[in-house]
Amino acid sequence: MKRLNVVLVVLMMFGGIAMAQSRQGKGHKNVSPEMRAQKMTERMAKELSLDAAQTKQLEVANFELTKQMQANMPKQKLTKEQKMEMKQQREAIKAARKAHEVELKKILTEEQYAKYIDSKKKKEDKRR
Repeated sequence: MKRLNVVLVVLMMFGGIAMAQSRQGKGHKNVSPEMRAQKMTERMAKELSLDAAQTKQLEVANFELTKQMQANMPKQKLTKEQKMEMKQQREAIKAARKAHEVELKKILTEEQYAKYIDSKKKKEDKRR
């Protein structure tokens, strides 16, 4: 009986390790701004039922946002000075997102924009 318990514990440990390793590397760190913007645009076009002109404008706006975000991302471990700089970069990203929201408001209809805001709130709630 003790042997069986030991074997089960060992198998569970190996299973846990295998699961943890399979989840690594699935981040978005190596995705180019172009690819990220394209995926954002495809998802938003589908969710918001955009026409071709809106999709094209949105793709440009999304590309600008992802380019600005990548430029402000840290590349290594941070010192205290770099943490202060990172705080400034976060503010720059916030400003870029606000500008993106203004651009979206110009591109989308009121109904599409309301749908976008609802979708955004649901995603934020899901993260919390």
